[in-house]
Amino acid sequence: MDIYQKVLVKLYSIAGDRENADVDFIELLKKEGFYGSLNDITSRMSSEGWITESRPRHVKLTHWGIAAAKKLAKRGRSAPEDAVGRQAAVLKSETKELATLADEFAQNASSDNFFRLEKKLTEISSMIAKVRESI
Repeated sequence: MDIYQKVLVKLYSIAGDRENADVDFIELLKKEGFYGSLNDITSRMSSEGWITESRPRHVKLTHWGIAAAKKLAKRGRSAPEDAVGRQAAVLKSETKELATLADEFAQNASSDNFFRLEKKLTEISSMIAKVRESI
């Protein structure tokens, strides 16, 4: 996402689904650290049809702005959520295998079975750490 899109998504999160919501644009840009580019951002977002100036310092989202923000927000969320979902599915599969290995160890408490059980548990711990980083 470029700066304009980030500002649009942030603006949408403040205004919600309402075209009539006035948002203090200068305050928003100050918080996001883009105040130095106020004129450029305002000009670009206006030319894209995403915002309209409602009064000094305040803007409103247009219906095109809301549609673009929804699309960007959805796209921004889906990639990490999909990755976590895939990792969770693999983690679920691996824990089922761990349960099987635990049953085998309970039936035959050999060092070989214990080594396989311990190795699988180490793999699962590593996977959990990766999921934690993704969340």
